[in-house]
Amino acid sequence: MRLRHNFPTQQEKRYRWFMTTINTALSFDSNDKAKLKLHVVELLEKTNWQTVQIAFPGISRATAFRWRQHYLQSGKKLQSLIPRSTKPKNVRQMVVPPQILGVLKQWRKQYPHLSKYKLKVFLDLWCVEQGLERRSVSWIGKVLSRHQFFFAVRHPVKRRRRRPRSGYRIYKCPNVSKVSLGYLQLDGVKVCWNGETCYFLSALEVKTRQAWVVRCPRINSSHTKRLLETVLGQVSYTIHTIHTDNGSEFKAYFDQAVQDLQLTHLWSPPRTPKVHAHMERFNKTLQEEFVDYYIDEAFINPELFNQKLTQWLIYYNTKRPHHSLGLLTPHQYLVHLQKGDAQSLKCP
Repeated sequence: MRLRHNFPTQQEKRYRWFMTTINTALSFDSNDKAKLKLHVVELLEKTNWQTVQIAFPGISRATAFRWRQHYLQSGKKLQSLIPRSTKPKNVRQMVVPPQILGVLKQWRKQYPHLSKYKLKVFLDLWCVEQGLERRSVSWIGKVLSRHQFFFAVRHPVKRRRRRPRSGYRIYKCPNVSKVSLGYLQLDGVKVCWNGETCYFLSALEVKTRQAWVVRCPRINSSHTKRLLETVLGQVSYTIHTIHTDNGSEFKAYFDQAVQDLQLTHLWSPPRTPKVHAHMERFNKTLQEEFVDYYIDEAFINPELFNQKLTQWLIYYNTKRPHHSLGLLTPHQYLVHLQKGDAQSLKCP
């Protein structure tokens, strides 16, 4: 359309003809099949069918003369040699049952960050209850894309990490397959929003991905000690190792509590988040799936924010599938782990 305004007004009637000629020439130059057809037709016009057969043994006589007929009937227009679309006139339309469409929309509104892989786990259970056919992951992805089931999209909130101090003992991220149940990682998270600051303390059991998060007025050793006591009071297994960075919140009261409990305390080197990879990945999930959506309520209505945080943690530990656990929840994987058959459930 920009090219239209470059022509004088008296020549505007010829615009369509001019643009058709340009498009035809460009389409022909970029189409190898059309060039082949033109070569065959020109050779057939100059010589005979025997010559064409020797030059192009893979082309039948009927095909060569059909190309020649189309070319002559169109007034020797190159556009007649361009292959037409092979798309069928009647294509299959994707039919989505209204019940499945409604429940997918409801789940996406409630959990906007839930992927198609994890939605399949919920949808399979729901389809069995309703007596409906199970759907594939790609089918669910098409439904989400075509119906635009993307709700409550928010911009990521800036998260700042405290620089760790000196002192370290571990240099590599722990291998989950070689770690026994009871390996706990902790970290402090600082989130800035609209000129205000919100502090979180998080803990993650590496083997089962079971997580705990509390919001605190500031990050210090007394609050991390309380979080550790909360975790120890809730788990049904023995915590044997504590893995943290070198932040001051893991000194003083916290470090003393770890020594009193006779637990192994491992430290990450400064500026090495990959050593703390499992904890950092959970912090990202916490921010993308919860904090980015409800950070404003943390300052407007703190009590409601804490209630929603508790509900999200229950959902994370008991309902949300995890790829690293073979699309099981941390609670389900813990049950299988205690039975001794958890390794066969891991994703390859």
